Amino acid sequence: MTNVSPIRRPSVDRARGAGSFDRFRLTLGVLVLYRLGCFIPVPGLNPDAVARLGAGSGLALERVSIMALGLVPLLTVWVLFELVKTFFPSLARWQAADKRHAALLSRMLLGCALLDAAFQGMAIATAMENLNGLVAEPGGSFRMEAAASLVAAVAALAWLADRLPLAGLGNGFWLLLTVPVLAALPSRAYAMIELTRSGAIGAGALALAGVFLVFSVAALVVGAATRDRRDLFADIWPSMLGAATAGVAMIAFALVFDHDLAAVASPRYGFGGGVHLATLATLIAFFAWARARNSGGASVWPVTLAQILVCVGGEWLTVRLGMPVELGGVWLVAVTAVALSAAYSILPSKNDVATAA
Repeated sequence: MTNVSPIRRPSVDRARGAGSFDRFRLTLGVLVLYRLGCFIPVPGLNPDAVARLGAGSGLALERVSIMALGLVPLLTVWVLFELVKTFFPSLARWQAADKRHAALLSRMLLGCALLDAAFQGMAIATAMENLNGLVAEPGGSFRMEAAASLVAAVAALAWLADRLPLAGLGNGFWLLLTVPVLAALPSRAYAMIELTRSGAIGAGALALAGVFLVFSVAALVVGAATRDRRDLFADIWPSMLGAATAGVAMIAFALVFDHDLAAVASPRYGFGGGVHLATLATLIAFFAWARARNSGGASVWPVTLAQILVCVGGEWLTVRLGMPVELGGVWLVAVTAVALSAAYSILPSKNDVATAA
């Protein structure tokens, strides 16, 4: 299977001789740089206001940091590109036919992502100006400086993500994309515990949520074991594309069947609603089938069924148990893939064992 990242693919072969400690050290260094950037505010903010944000919550400070966008602009463009490839498989074949084609597409995608980051950066800067006392000197100069710093951070993260495969770490893009999710886990776990102590969430509901998460991870691991290791990150896409398009499908359903856009806010179309769950499951299955058809790869149904369980089952259970955070979902799929990739980078494959023997 060809590389699925829009970021330029460096040669992993150069890192075959790198030890596990070297790979860990490089990864740790990149993650430290990323996390340090999350505590550097965009230029032009009021120092006193920034200090108050830092004292109140690290997550609040991250929202006004130069890393506020993360790799989301690149993910947005990448999702659109993967959708196009799904319906126009000739583009995927053209990309895989020549490394120069893949490199050209990677540069185009990165350029589009940086343009998207510029628009988002201007919107974020404008929102900051609307917060009383946050910006020292509101105006066009601040908006330009803030947007430029956010765009530069996205470009820097894309560059860092491109460095990680040099150490045989699989895919740096997904690793850095899931860092904010992992960083938020302690605060979310603490919030869940506090809600349980206050009686807002029952202990039984919390235990059931824990069992579901363990079972979901196990299902994803078993599903991944049926696939080639090189397909690990490519297999994220059915759930990612399904989640990205389910909301659009709900708007279409509201317009076609209810003739009213406001109907999209009804329970059946909303998060955890019956129509939304059925549509999400159908879309995940469709994208898995379409990608397997286009690539001519092995069966994807074990991992696809696991993703439907994680995304659809997690959404249903979140609503039924009244959880403040989503159980499962596409981010659990991505985090599990990153964890498996890290394990694979340390553990030898069957081919490596056979070669050594």
